[in-house]
Amino acid sequence: AQSLAWLLNRMGLTAYCWRNTVWLHPVIGAVTLSCSSLGSAIILLFLFLLTPTVPVGRNIAAAVLAVGLVYIGNLLRLMLVLIIGHYWGAASMLTFHDWFGPAITILYVLIAYWIWSLIVVKRRRRPYFYYRWD
Repeated sequence: AQSLAWLLNRMGLTAYCWRNTVWLHPVIGAVTLSCSSLGSAIILLFLFLLTPTVPVGRNIAAAVLAVGLVYIGNLLRLMLVLIIGHYWGAASMLTFHDWFGPAITILYVLIAYWIWSLIVVKRRRRPYFYYRWD
């Protein structure tokens, strides 16, 4: 919640944080465990554990990067929820949180997994010669 309030303040909005609650007039958002990116990060970490043939150093580096991207994506999702509540009211904030929030979550988890796979999976090189079918 503190990083969310800090980010909103850097954008020029006045946000206050107390424990797990962020106040951005006229809405108050409580950041609970279900709003965190902990579930997405745990799912990604289990996917990393299921790839034992990859070198450990590269897998750990890719896992740290992907979990960081999940954290940043969740922070941006929560920021969007509060900004929509700030400009369009609490009903719009709840609608966005309940309907578009999961879609955004799926999107940033897939992007993080895609970036992880680009780092971890070796790409095949083209062969030095090609067969000619005459």
